[in-house]
Amino acid sequence: MTHIVLTFTIAFSFFTTLPAQAGEKVRIACIGDSSTYGSGLQKRYKNHYPGMLGSILGSRHSARNLGSSGASILKKRTNTYWKANAFKEAKTYEPHIVIMAFGTDDSTTDNWKHKGEFAKDYADMIRTFQGLPSKPAVWLVLPTPISPGKTSVRGDVIKDEVIPLVKQVAKETGCRLIDAHGAFAKKPELFNKDGVHLNNEGARLLAQTVARAIREDKIRVACVGDSITRGHGIKNTGNKYPAILGGILGPRHEVRNLGINSRTMVRKSRYSYWKFVRNASNLDPNHVLIKLGTNDTVPERWAKYKGDFAKDYRDMITYFQALPSKPKVWVILPTPAFPKPSDTKDEANRKTKDKAIREE
Repeated sequence: MTHIVLTFTIAFSFFTTLPAQAGEKVRIACIGDSSTYGSGLQKRYKNHYPGMLGSILGSRHSARNLGSSGASILKKRTNTYWKANAFKEAKTYEPHIVIMAFGTDDSTTDNWKHKGEFAKDYADMIRTFQGLPSKPAVWLVLPTPISPGKTSVRGDVIKDEVIPLVKQVAKETGCRLIDAHGAFAKKPELFNKDGVHLNNEGARLLAQTVARAIREDKIRVACVGDSITRGHGIKNTGNKYPAILGGILGPRHEVRNLGINSRTMVRKSRYSYWKFVRNASNLDPNHVLIKLGTNDTVPERWAKYKGDFAKDYRDMITYFQALPSKPKVWVILPTPAFPKPSDTKDEANRKTKDKAIREE
């Protein structure tokens, strides 16, 4: 019963922080170059990919076209997106999701002279959006292939140099990738005659590719803690709180039970959870739930280490917040301690523990 109450409390907190659950539409900012803007499309205003993306995802989502034709991610170029009006609008839009599609116009001979700045400039823009109050999830679209010899945009540079750098930046900044390059491979019929710009059917495929990535992406939840999280004494795994939480949140969420019996928060304790934090960081989580503190209140342990408790707790929160996935960290207050029947010694220990729990 404790696990069920605890789980519903956590699930309620999750749902009340999701914009769509509060009646607010999920705002998607589609930023990029001409493929985003829709250059070369017939009736561009209704056939650009961001518009179709919004239709595919449904009424709970609002996708805005914030592309700029010919835009480069490189700061020092005259056609840089950094100076585009669309960039200013994208920031004030305060999106929940940002879809970034750059690299095609960066591949021209003139622009690629500055290729040494590409990764840094791309990462800087990502962090600009990640730093917005709306804390959006950022996705990077790998550029579509280019037919050789028809334009100053170079397909070989995109394939051999731009795409590896975009993947590197995605890893460093905790972004997801959308493989438009693979989706458009050997499909020249989806491009206009210049071999660069998408036609209407190409824009539709790009919208479908982006929508599929958003829908299929898992929200990863790491449940860090002690025996309460682990589910000590509960034989059926499905009745442990992380499993119940996963069922409530639904199939889009991957909830991992990383609880370990008897673990403490304090680093110096021989039972410290700090020895196992890498288990959670390897999950690359979007949310981290920390449920520690109960075992720190064992009387002799609390007397010895209570001066370290707050600092070690802050350090663990900071550790998780610094992961590339930039997870939201939730702290679960310890449950109260209850005595065993007819055990005066245990009752005395219980009172000491409960006092420490309430004061910590």
